[in-house]
Amino acid sequence: MNRVGRPLGVIASAVIEALSQQNMTAVELAERLQVSVQVMKSTCRRLVVRKQIRVVGKRQMRAAKPLFIYALIKPLQPNKMREIIWGTP
Repeated sequence: MNRVGRPLGVIASAVIEALSQQNMTAVELAERLQVSVQVMKSTCRRLVVRKQIRVVGKRQMRAAKPLFIYALIKPLQPNKMREIIWGTP
């Protein structure tokens, strides 16, 4: 996996670790990682663009916009976190 650009930050790395346990929405991730929903939505969008996570569904909340449910594209292997963060094997 040869990535161009800077390595993942702390929040993006934590999102990948959290999604390795279960699929979640940006709101659930924000609550779990104690960051704002707006920061989490932009982090998730960046990870989708980097093809590290994907949208696997939507959850409709009453009169609000639907929430995307995110999941890892590939299951996280125990020794792969360094490769994901730094883009090196």
